[in-house]
Amino acid sequence: MRRTAIGFVLLLLVLGLSAAGCASSGSADDPGDDAAQDDDVPAAPFAEPGLSEDADGAVAYGTLVYRDLEGGFWGVADGLPDEVDETTPLVVVIANPGDLDDSFCAMKNDYVRVTGVMVEGVSIRMAGPEIEADAVVAAEVPAE
Repeated sequence: MRRTAIGFVLLLLVLGLSAAGCASSGSADDPGDDAAQDDDVPAAPFAEPGLSEDADGAVAYGTLVYRDLEGGFWGVADGLPDEVDETTPLVVVIANPGDLDDSFCAMKNDYVRVTGVMVEGVSIRMAGPEIEADAVVAAEVPAE
């Protein structure tokens, strides 16, 4: 009985810590829609939505979205901001939002460039390939 109680408390602690991403700009369930980026970080040049590899690792371009499925998660949708809705497939799922600077949450629904390392193996999210992101920065969108 005591082991079960300890296990339950540990499970709650782990779940609570995993939901801590974006806590300073709201909860993970309500990340907000305000667009912002640190002025010291220049926007990445435009590239078509998608996933590629370069010398430093994986690079994903697309619209940063928060999907409120399976407890909620961040991903990069395969399209420009005005083309994306809740059914748009994801280029990648961001596996480690709690490890990133919370300012990335303010870029929700903006076009972004995500760099990092692809996660090997199976994901419980089943929403797309996962990336351990090193950085999420705004990317330029072509003029209309």
